[in-house]
Amino acid sequence: MSARQKIEPLFLKLGITADKVRRKAEEFVRLLDMRAPTGIRSMANACKYAVCLHLACQIHETPFNRALAYQTTGVDAKVYTDAYKQVTSILQVRIPVSLQELGEKFKCPKVAELAIRALTKYFILFPFFSSFFSFFSSFF
Repeated sequence: MSARQKIEPLFLKLGITADKVRRKAEEFVRLLDMRAPTGIRSMANACKYAVCLHLACQIHETPFNRALAYQTTGVDAKVYTDAYKQVTSILQVRIPVSLQELGEKFKCPKVAELAIRALTKYFILFPFFSSFFSFFSSFF
């Protein structure tokens, strides 16, 4: 069974139509099948494929409905989160997290805004350091 056949039902159920997301999700499914051919214990196939789709959506900044993914795959939030951690570890995918997302996660958005302003001022005052910290550019 090809990666497209494995993940196609999830695209339809979750309403994701972007081709770039589809190709990236199929790539993740192929990599996951290659790196963990016997499967991952305590994880349903549908959950693995939903996580691959979720990662592809995050990379391409496409909205992804987690609640619908839980319902579609038949798992609860904890099982899905565990599967997400396992799959990202196996695939070695690193999703950049913005300061705003961290502020929302830890319920301190004002601190995140302050950190963004401080970093912006720092890079304006010391432009020669900006080349060393180029990865911060995605946070603004």
